[in-house]
Amino acid sequence: MPLLRDQQNSSRLKEGLGVAASLAGALLVLLALQAAWTSTHSFFAQMLLLAAGVYLGMWGLHSSRKTRQAITGWLGWTGRRRYRTKWTMEAIVYAVILTVLFAGSMLGRQNILRLVFCLMAGPFILNGQVTFWALRRTSVRRSYPTRVMAGETFTVDLTLTNGKRWLSSWMMEAHDGVQIGRDNLRAAVLFTRVPPKSERTGHYQMRLMNRGRVEFSSVRIASRFPLGLLERAVVFDEPGELLVYPRLGQLTSQWEQKLFSAEEVVRPPVSRRGAFDDEFHRLREYRPGDSPRSIHWRTSARMNSLMVREFHQHRDRDLLIVLDLWQPSRDVLTADSDLIERAVSFVATMCVRQCRQARDSGLWLAVHGRQTVRWTGTAGLDVIDALLELLTLVESTPDQLPGELVRDWPSQAPDAMRHVLVTTRTRPDAESQLNSIGAADERTGNNEPFHVVTADAASLSELMQWN
Repeated sequence: MPLLRDQQNSSRLKEGLGVAASLAGALLVLLALQAAWTSTHSFFAQMLLLAAGVYLGMWGLHSSRKTRQAITGWLGWTGRRRYRTKWTMEAIVYAVILTVLFAGSMLGRQNILRLVFCLMAGPFILNGQVTFWALRRTSVRRSYPTRVMAGETFTVDLTLTNGKRWLSSWMMEAHDGVQIGRDNLRAAVLFTRVPPKSERTGHYQMRLMNRGRVEFSSVRIASRFPLGLLERAVVFDEPGELLVYPRLGQLTSQWEQKLFSAEEVVRPPVSRRGAFDDEFHRLREYRPGDSPRSIHWRTSARMNSLMVREFHQHRDRDLLIVLDLWQPSRDVLTADSDLIERAVSFVATMCVRQCRQARDSGLWLAVHGRQTVRWTGTAGLDVIDALLELLTLVESTPDQLPGELVRDWPSQAPDAMRHVLVTTRTRPDAESQLNSIGAADERTGNNEPFHVVTADAASLSELMQWN
């Protein structure tokens, strides 16, 4: 309690000193203006009084939080908007000329110079006031898709609303803040005129080549109208987030052949339980070598010719994928990042293909990265977004491949499930990792139950074509 009371007393004392300093600064500025008008003091004394008044006033406003809040509330600078003022190069040159004219009129006591100073100061002040009026009662909102694919061009809309009853807003420039990883970008949209009580929409386009999270920070509306001397701006806090999904491709027939041939070598044959294991395709005439069990006797008797049933073998079995996002412990190079992006895109393409063409089949996905992530479920169109979002946020790691991810976890999968390991390592390193872990298939005696796919460009170009 004594400590809290001391803090309250210190805050009150600081507030009182701030108010007193603000009043003293205003009084000194008035004395400096009076001395300049009546010429009762020297030019040096006038500038000293003016500088001291401005310094005390600014320090007082900075120290007095309540006074500052009262002034900003009276000006309408509250809420999620923040006003900014920027001096352009033209304004600096203009201010230097005004200073020279003011100093010459004070030293030489020339009314003509004072008149010229006042005539030049009028447009300068008017420009700042007009830009302030143009920004008042304006608002902005952003519209954008929340999910896009890498390499896809998308549009972000900015809608500027002018809530003033009589005045239009001219030459308003909107700057949108976009953060992509460590890069901070600014997109600009120009609104030439927004009539009273109306809104206008502008847009800019983006094309992001890498997956990840994109964050929108704030929108800055600036105006230099009409003379371009002072730039006033208002900043609106408009946070937002956008996910860039991995780039998808199309699996080639060679990938299907390799996967199925590897499955036939690794997996033991499974006896057929009947016609329901395959998908019926059509009835055709009997050919030498066809099994007599496939003859459809009723149709054969009706057609007076032997007819057999033809089936498509059902190969859309369950799929287990392990994604190994390994990278060296050094800083990420361009080649390493390309390997990671290709591996993630290949796995995303496999998952989307499984969800679209093998619905209701089992899909197991594990990612070895900075954080180990596992996903288990049933393939279908309703889980594509969840899988792509998972693959969007994964990151690489220099750690070795854990044994429980390729030995213990796959042992819980069904027998007919296909196993695929997609890795950024070289093939010898990946095979040595599997052998050292002891990821062996005890049912077949095979030392590599996984079909290993390396993420180098030469290997993936045979298995996938980019959209």
